[in-house]
Amino acid sequence: MKEQIETLVAIQRLEAESAEIQHQLNEASKRIEEITEALREKQQDVQNRAQIISGWKASYQDFDLTFKSNQDLIHRSQERLKTVKTNREYQALLKEVEELKKQNARIEDEMLKLMSDIESGEAELAEREAEIGQLAASIEAETAAVEQSTASQRLRLQELEAEKSRFAVQTDPSLFKLFKRVRSIHSRGNAVVQVVDAVCNGCHMNIPFQLYNELQRCDSIKLCPNCQRIIYWQQQGE
Repeated sequence: MKEQIETLVAIQRLEAESAEIQHQLNEASKRIEEITEALREKQQDVQNRAQIISGWKASYQDFDLTFKSNQDLIHRSQERLKTVKTNREYQALLKEVEELKKQNARIEDEMLKLMSDIESGEAELAEREAEIGQLAASIEAETAAVEQSTASQRLRLQELEAEKSRFAVQTDPSLFKLFKRVRSIHSRGNAVVQVVDAVCNGCHMNIPFQLYNELQRCDSIKLCPNCQRIIYWQQQGE
């Protein structure tokens, strides 16, 4: 029975190592997902800003066309002023020229503001694109490092599974079934624990004296009456 307990302890140790490696693999995958998502967000932000700047440029072009069209109208009206024959017509043309000049003054203000927005927007866009380039390079390097590390970890997982299978065939089927049942109950702790000085190392509670004496004979499987873990006794120095 002692050999069977030792086999279960070995399986438990292999499972603990496997669980830790799997946790590390999950964390590595999570990290890659997080930084990749950060890159996507920055790329989307750059795309949105580029669209805004494109809209500003389109508005600037529209204003420029209107400004030039008004300038042409002003020129034509000023030429007509030289040929008008009545004061009424002269005043109407003057008013028309004045309104066109006021409109162009407002358009110039809007164009100046748009030009300022475009220049500052493009400068900021260039900075963000540079950040994306740096982040992309960082992600590529980190991903390569993670892939190299996880490759060896996955290989170790395969080795652990093979070792666990070898130990499993050495275990009594009913005992292995019991081990798996207890393992499912105590998924975050050990299913097989040592008892030292009549204290269970799983729940840290005292076991009955009679059970402790029986445990030292190592002739049968015992469960802790408090936590229902498989318990065993090991002489000091072994």
